[in-house]
Amino acid sequence: MLDPPVYQRPFADASADIIFCSSDHVCFKLHKLVLMLASAFFKDMFSLPQPFAGLSPLAGSAEEPAKHDGLPVVHVAEPGTVLEGLFRLCYPIRDPPLDTLEEVRPLLEAALKYQMQEAVEITTRRLRELAPSAPLRVYAVACRLSLQDVMRVAAQAVFDQKLTEAYVNELEELPVSDYRRLLWYCFNQKQTAPDPSAFSLAFDDAARSKCPPQPQTADELRKVLDSSDMFAGGSTRAEIHKVVIQMSDGQTVELSEDMLRLFSPVLAQDVSKTSPPAGSPPVLTVPESSAVILLLLMMCHPLAAMPAIDPSELPFLLDAAEKYQMKKPIYILREQLSNLKEDSSVDSAWLYFVACHFRLRSLAQASALRCLRRDLASERFPNVDFSGVTAGTFWRLLDYQRRCRAATRALIDADPATWMSGEWQKKTRCGRWDDCQACWLSGLMQAVRKMPWPSSADLRQEAVMEASISSSLCSNCQRPRSIVALFGFISYVSETIQKRVNELPLDSQAGDPMAIPLPVVRRPCPLFSHSSADVVFCSADHVNFKLHKIILALASEFFEDMFAIPQPVMIEGAGRSEKEVRREELDGLPVVHVTEPSTVLEGLFRLCYPMEDPPLATVDEVRVTLEAAMKYEMREAIGILTRRLIAQAETEPLRVFSIGYCFSLDDVVSTAARAVCTQKVQDSYVKELEEIPVHVYRRLLSWCDGGGTSSFKISESKQKKKSRKSQKPLFESFTEDIACTTLTPRMSSLFEAHGADLLIHTADGAEFGVSKDILRLASPVLYEQLASTPTDESDSPRPIPEVIVVPESSDVMRILLNACYPVAPLQVASTDLSVIVHALAAAEKYGMDKAVWQLRTCLTLLEHEPAVDPVALYFVACRFSLRELARTAAKKTLRKDLISGSVSFPDVDAFSGVSAGHLWRLLDYHRRCRAAVRSMVDDSANAWMSEEWKTNLRVCKAPYNYVGLKTVCWLPRYMSALQRKAWPNSADAGDEAVLAESMNVNDSLKSSSTCYDSTCQKAKGFMLLYRFSKYVAETLEARENEVTLEWKEPEPKADSKTQTSAETPIST
Repeated sequence: MLDPPVYQRPFADASADIIFCSSDHVCFKLHKLVLMLASAFFKDMFSLPQPFAGLSPLAGSAEEPAKHDGLPVVHVAEPGTVLEGLFRLCYPIRDPPLDTLEEVRPLLEAALKYQMQEAVEITTRRLRELAPSAPLRVYAVACRLSLQDVMRVAAQAVFDQKLTEAYVNELEELPVSDYRRLLWYCFNQKQTAPDPSAFSLAFDDAARSKCPPQPQTADELRKVLDSSDMFAGGSTRAEIHKVVIQMSDGQTVELSEDMLRLFSPVLAQDVSKTSPPAGSPPVLTVPESSAVILLLLMMCHPLAAMPAIDPSELPFLLDAAEKYQMKKPIYILREQLSNLKEDSSVDSAWLYFVACHFRLRSLAQASALRCLRRDLASERFPNVDFSGVTAGTFWRLLDYQRRCRAATRALIDADPATWMSGEWQKKTRCGRWDDCQACWLSGLMQAVRKMPWPSSADLRQEAVMEASISSSLCSNCQRPRSIVALFGFISYVSETIQKRVNELPLDSQAGDPMAIPLPVVRRPCPLFSHSSADVVFCSADHVNFKLHKIILALASEFFEDMFAIPQPVMIEGAGRSEKEVRREELDGLPVVHVTEPSTVLEGLFRLCYPMEDPPLATVDEVRVTLEAAMKYEMREAIGILTRRLIAQAETEPLRVFSIGYCFSLDDVVSTAARAVCTQKVQDSYVKELEEIPVHVYRRLLSWCDGGGTSSFKISESKQKKKSRKSQKPLFESFTEDIACTTLTPRMSSLFEAHGADLLIHTADGAEFGVSKDILRLASPVLYEQLASTPTDESDSPRPIPEVIVVPESSDVMRILLNACYPVAPLQVASTDLSVIVHALAAAEKYGMDKAVWQLRTCLTLLEHEPAVDPVALYFVACRFSLRELARTAAKKTLRKDLISGSVSFPDVDAFSGVSAGHLWRLLDYHRRCRAAVRSMVDDSANAWMSEEWKTNLRVCKAPYNYVGLKTVCWLPRYMSALQRKAWPNSADAGDEAVLAESMNVNDSLKSSSTCYDSTCQKAKGFMLLYRFSKYVAETLEARENEVTLEWKEPEPKADSKTQTSAETPIST
C-alpha cells in the first residue's frame, strides 16, 4: 500500500484545486488561479484539456491521471525546498529567505523556467545585491542565465575587489569567451577611468578559428573509390553492396558496405537501420560537410594518399572521427595534433585548449609552457569554446603562468649561494679570499632582478652583460678566466630557471586541466585509531586505519615479508638523489594504500585484533573478506571465514559451492554439494555460475542425479579434467604433433617470399611472405610487433625481409591472410569447426576486422551442417556472441541427455569466455521446452486444440447415441500414446506405432472397440487421424519455437593497463 503524501505547510489548504509534487515527494496543495496569475507557463498549461496525466507513486495506473484527495497531481523536477520558496514568492505570505547564492540561484532558475515574471524580478534583484560579497560567482551565474545587468554589476565588483585571479567552482560552468570578456574588461578599466557601463557583451576575437575544412579532395577520393576493389573480398563489382553517404552540403559519395563497416562501426550500424527501396542502395545522411567526411574516408582508405590538412581544421576532423569511431583517423589526427607542439606558426593558447578538449595531456603541458610570458588576459587569440572546455580550464592556464612566474622570482630574488651547486660556488669566487664572491655576480643579479619575468633570451642581452662588467671589478675578476665564467654562469642561471619551471605541474590545487576531480576526503576508522599505532592503511574509499605492524606481521605472512623489506626514508631539503623516494605520511606514520574498501578492511582487521569478530551475515560479506584474507595470506582469518562459508551452505548451497571451487576449498565444496543434492537446487541459477568451469557444474549435476552417494571433491574434478586433456578435444591444437617431427620451413604457395618485405613464421615451420603495407592495414597488432624485432643493418645490396614469429599454425595463418589479401577468396572447409574457431580467435587477437567478419559468417553457415556437433556449436556461438547461431544450435540439442555420459560432451573449459552459466542456460532452455510440450500433451481438456479441429473430430456416430455426434474414439488412445513418451516431438506425433495403437490395429475390433462407425475405424477414420497427427506435430514444433533461449551478453574486456593496476595489491 502506498504511503500518504506529505504536504508542506503552509501549502495544505483545503480549498486548493491542484497538487504539485516535488522530486523528493513533497506535496503542495495550490490554487490554479494564483499560479495562472503568477506564471504565463502555468496559464497556458491550465488552458489545455484536463486532466493531467502522471506516472508516479501517487498515480493509480499508467492510463489514469495521477490524483489524490480528488485533486490532479502535477509532478515537477525541482526539490521541495525550491518549490516552497517559489510558491512563497507567488502567494501573499512571507517571502523565503534569500541570503546566500545557494538559495537564490535555484529559485531564479525555476522562476525563469516557469516564466514567473514577479519571482524573476525579485530573485534577480537579490542576485544583484549579492554581487559585492561574491562577485565572481554572481558573474558566472548571470552569464549562465543571460542576465546582462547583473553581469555588468558583478564585473565591476570583480574589478574593484581585484578578484580576477580567484577561483570559484562556477568557473567550470562558464564558457571561456565569457571569462575572457571579464578579463578584457578589467584590463581596460586599469588603462582608463573606471566605467561600469563600458562592459560590452559583444566580444570579437582578433583571430577567429577557421571554418571547417573546405571540399578540395572529393574528386580524388571518388577516383580512388571507383578504382579500388581491395575490400570487395574477391567478388565482382556487381556483387558489391553499395552505400550512399549524403553530406550537409548536398554532395554524396558511394562506397561498399564492407568498406564502411571496416571504416566506421557507427556509420555501419546507422546503415543497418535504413530501409531503402528495392534495388536501390541505402542512403545515409550525416550532418558534416563533404570536406570533413571525405577527408576521414581518405585517411581510412588504404589506397588514398594522405592529404595536407591545415592545423585549424584538425579539431573538426577529430571530433567527427571520434563521433563515428574511426580508429585510424583518430590515431592520425591525434598524432598530427601532438606534432604541433613545436610549430611556431600555431597559436599556443589555441593549441592548449584543443589539447584539453581531446585530453592530450603532454600536448597541453607543452602548449602551456609556450604560453608563458604571454599576457593572455589582455591578448586576443582564436575562439576556443569547445565542448568540455570551460573558464576553469582557462583559469588553470593563467594560474600555471602565475606559479611559474612566482617560482622564477623566488629564485632570482634569493641569495645565489642558496641555490647554486657546489661546482658553481667554486667558479664564482673572486680569488682574493676563499669566501669572497666574484665582483660581477652582484651586478648581474641586480640587472636580472629588474626584469619582471626574465627569460633565457633576456639573460643574454648586452645590457645585462654591460651591467655585470661595468661595475668596479678587481684585478682577479678582470681576468679572461673570470669573464668566461660569467658567460657560463648566465647559461647556468637560464637552465636553473627553466628547470624550476619544468618541475611545476600544469594541474594545481584547483584541479586537473582535463577534468575536475572530486576532492578526496579521508576519514579515520573509529575502531582502529589508537595512538600507539605505527602504520596507517588507507582503503579504496579513503578511510584510514591506524594499525600495529607486529599484529599484522603475526597474522599475515604477506605483511611479515613486506615489513621486513627496508622502507624508504623521508628526505627533506635540497640535494637529494633521484633514487630516493618521498613516502606519504599521516601523523608521522607511513601510509599504505590498498585496493579493498573500508567495509572489507574493517572485517579483516577485526579478525586479526583481539576484539569482537565481524558479523559477516551474508555470503557476499564472507566472500569479499575471504578473498582479501587469501590475498594477504592470513591463515587464521582464512580458517574462520572458511567455517563461516560452510555455515552458509545450508541457506545458499549452490553459491557456496561455486565460491568454494573458485577458492579451491575442498571442505566447502563437499559440504555445499551435499546441501545442493539434499535440497535439490542444482537446477537453480546463481550469478557465481558465470565463474566456474562447465565440467565442474556438469559433474555436480551428474553427481546429484546419481543420489550423491560419494563425497564430491575438487581434486576429482581436476583429475578428470586432466584425463580429458589426454583425449583429442573439440578445439584441438594444430601444433600438438609438432614436437614429434622435424620442422622444415616451407613456403605457402599463395604468399611467396619473392618481392615480400616481411616474413611470418608459424608454429609448424611454414613461412608466409607478405607486404608491410597490407599488414599495417589488415592487422595493427601484428604490425606493432615489428617495432620489437631487430632490423638488419648489414651492407647487403639485397635487403633481408623482417621476420615475425606467431604461435598459430600455417592453416590458421593462411586463412587469416587470405581473408585480408585482395588476391583470393576465403577458403575454409564447411564442416571444419575446429579450424574456424582457432582462426576466429586469432583474428580477434590480432585485430583483423575483415577476417573476423568473414569467419563469423562461416560460423553462421554451420547451423545447417548435420556433421557439426550442435552442443559444440552452441558453446562456440556463446564464445563469439553469435546469438542467433546459439539459439539454432540449442534447438538442435533438444532431447539430448547432456548430463549423463551417454552423450559425448565437448571439452570447452579451455575456451575463454565459456562458463557454467552457458551450460545452465542451455539446460534451462531444455527444461522450458519440455515443460511447454508436456503442458500440451498432458492437457486432458485439449485446450490447446483449435476450434476448427474440435469440430473436425466431432464426427463419430457410435451405437445407441441418439443425442448427436461425439469426438472420434481413437483420440484418447492417441493422446495416451503420446503421453507415455518422455519428451514427444513432431516425429513422435506421426510415428507408425502411435498411429497403430490409436486405431487398435493389433487387437480384434470386436474385443477391444466399442465403436463400429466407419468414421473412427476404417479408411476415412485413418485419414482423419493422419491429418490430425500432422496438426499435432506442427503444434508441438510451434510450442517449442515460442520458448526463447536466455542470453547473457559477455562482460567487456578490461584494458591491459586496468588489469595490471587492479592486480597490484598495495602501494606504499
